Amino acid sequence: MTKPTLGLFFEKSFDRLPTELILIDLLHAHFHCNVFDASRLHDNGYVRAFIDENDILLPHLFSIRAASHSKKWGDYRYYTPNYRELIIHGARVLEILHDCNKPVCCFNVRSDWYPETQAFWESIPPQAYIFGGIQRGYINETPEPEFFFGDMDINPTLGNSYFDDSRIIPIRHVLSDKELNVSVRRKNYDFSVLGVFYARRKFVYESAKKMHKLHLYNPWLLHKLRKALNRHHKRSYWSNALLNMLFNDALRRSRISYTDGSHLDIFVRKYLEIPANHALLLCAPFRGMQDFGFVQDVHYVRCDEENLAEQLHALLTDGALCESIVQNSFALVQEFYSPAKVATQLLSIFAQMSAGTFTGCYYHKGELCFGTRLENA
Repeated sequence: MTKPTLGLFFEKSFDRLPTELILIDLLHAHFHCNVFDASRLHDNGYVRAFIDENDILLPHLFSIRAASHSKKWGDYRYYTPNYRELIIHGARVLEILHDCNKPVCCFNVRSDWYPETQAFWESIPPQAYIFGGIQRGYINETPEPEFFFGDMDINPTLGNSYFDDSRIIPIRHVLSDKELNVSVRRKNYDFSVLGVFYARRKFVYESAKKMHKLHLYNPWLLHKLRKALNRHHKRSYWSNALLNMLFNDALRRSRISYTDGSHLDIFVRKYLEIPANHALLLCAPFRGMQDFGFVQDVHYVRCDEENLAEQLHALLTDGALCESIVQNSFALVQEFYSPAKVATQLLSIFAQMSAGTFTGCYYHKGELCFGTRLENA
């Protein structure tokens, strides 16, 4: 299968999330990629030549998406000069791709629960595909306001009215080889809860804190470091890499770790990160867990929030059960979410796009399937 040439309208330093950084590395490792020179945004000759020399064009939507969340959308005085530059850059890229005759695949890996605005979706070229943008069928359409930030308008499924299934590429999360090939370290912590600024995770963490003789990982120092780094190094790759390293180190040293989709029924990256670091996945499952390959009591244990102390005690004293689930879940993420697996999937997706035969894709029992999901699938 011939590999298409990808035209990337973003650089690695522009990205903040681990999945985005890993996917950019994956694209460079497995495809021929050309990176757009942002300093030539208004050079029409250069723009036309760049479009012509690439088979698939990938703009990044992060800055546009973040700006559209704010009620001050369009008021660039609200943003820092660096961030304002990224927003203007993103808007210009979407403008020049609006009537492009090549496949446009918008890079939008961030989870779909953010409160989308009409301005964001209307800015996307009408013929574009959304890479990781919408996860149909699982998202809770009436999330509680406490799970969001500030005074944002909550409309998490607005994007569904702009894109049908034939334009959705639901690849959201992939693990790096470094994450998958970690050796089993000494387990200093019995239990950890990362990302506790979400309401349900915070509740579980506070409940675990009350338990005696439980070696619990304290995440607050990591959060303070994250805030400090984001305040002074908002777009620095090294600061995000440092935070990701410390985060994974906490997981590697945990016997059991808890996560959830914060009442939103979405597939968060921690469902992969916890098994990848040889910790038992204790979680609040969402409706699509089995589509992504996760089977209860085989790859994860459902969290009993009301009886957390008894549940943790039972799990920590049943070493055989814990080890079985840890091994099963590690094998699952290694098989379905490794860079090599995702690269193969992307090759098929991009080849179909180039041939004009792509009609959408979806997950079923961990595998990425092509076409439109049947009602009884």
